[in-house]
Amino acid sequence: MPDKTTQIAQRFEEFGIQLCGSSHGWKKLFAQKLGVSPNHITDILGMRAAIGGKTQARLRELGCDVEWLLTGRRAGENSDAPTKAIHYHADKPVTPELQKRAERIVQKFIDHPTADMALIEKIIDDLLDGK
Repeated sequence: MPDKTTQIAQRFEEFGIQLCGSSHGWKKLFAQKLGVSPNHITDILGMRAAIGGKTQARLRELGCDVEWLLTGRRAGENSDAPTKAIHYHADKPVTPELQKRAERIVQKFIDHPTADMALIEKIIDDLLDGK
């Protein structure tokens, strides 16, 4: 299975081709629509550049599901990270208040498509460990 960065680049290319067609020059047209240079498109596809906030905003305007682009999950697909983290610590008492706090934290990450699920789980682990 390709690594996360490779998968993002593949989805970025998929969206670009869907938006601009697969004919010669699609990268140049895609760059124009995004307001970036064709070299920047090539750098993203070659995993030498990240998809920054301004580009993400423009992708949204063009109809891209940025959560899908960055995670492979469609917007609205709910993550089970809170449940996984809570069950992972099943040997510790989990109060309703603590679970709500964890869910609020996770929801903030889910609402921001650049969320890294490993980071979310670490934050919840720290929360449950009292850190």
